[in-house]
Amino acid sequence: MSEQATELIERIEQAPVSVQREVATVVLERQFGCRANSTAPKPRIAEIAGRYRAQPDAATDVKTQRFVEAIQASKVATPSP
Repeated sequence: MSEQATELIERIEQAPVSVQREVATVVLERQFGCRANSTAPKPRIAEIAGRYRAQPDAATDVKTQRFVEAIQASKVATPSP
């Protein structure tokens, strides 16, 4: 890394966290065209967990059930040493 770049990095690291974030945002937007989505609220854990419901064991699909039966049958069919 060049001496000038090293000096800039050191100055940024010494700045308050809010300034570091601002510099990072500006660099990403100007150099790479990335836009910060800080205005969009992030979903809470409860919202994400509420989307998924546990299925009862009886609700296993046929393919899974046949797979389990095949494994069990192969354990019975092969003698142990």
